[in-house]
Amino acid sequence: MRDRYGSFHDLSRKEKEGRDYRIVFANEGAPVLIMAPHGGEIEPGTTELARAIAGKEWGFYSFCGTKQEGNFADLHITSTRFDEPRALRMAASSLCTVTVHGCRESSCRVYVGGRDSALKEGLRQALVAGGFAVAEHSRYAGTDPANICNKNRSGKGVQLEVTRGLRRLMFPEYPRRERTSVVFDKFVAAVRHAVGTCLK
Repeated sequence: MRDRYGSFHDLSRKEKEGRDYRIVFANEGAPVLIMAPHGGEIEPGTTELARAIAGKEWGFYSFCGTKQEGNFADLHITSTRFDEPRALRMAASSLCTVTVHGCRESSCRVYVGGRDSALKEGLRQALVAGGFAVAEHSRYAGTDPANICNKNRSGKGVQLEVTRGLRRLMFPEYPRRERTSVVFDKFVAAVRHAVGTCLK
């Protein structure tokens, strides 16, 4: 599906912050940044995952759709065109960036992409060790320098695409997300372990 808006500037002229979307963030300036650029009701579960992975010490950012309906159709901005100013500022000041996305597949797997080869491999190993099916896909390659995950100080980051099937296991009442499962906990722990190891 083609994005309705080609940039955040275009989106913000039609959609209202506080009504249609909100931006949440923490620890701006931290060397590690975990982002959910399609959070809230756009790709459900990604905000919660990003927030949990970031924890209390790493940077966290999420652009959250809050409409009653049509969040994906109205508010999704492709990662290579995602130019919300705070997101760009936080990415530019970070050294290690991981973006969390949700794709619509019914299978239970994680697609790992991005330009940071070392972190990609670390994440692959940690996720596999945690019992997750991991793959790469040309559609979710995340290697374009314009991708928000690669707009950090090193020019390389990682993009995680979590399938809808796997998110259903993480959130027992999906698309409601008040409760999480042990699958959620294992995923968060695996990603945090890989990122922490890569920083050493």
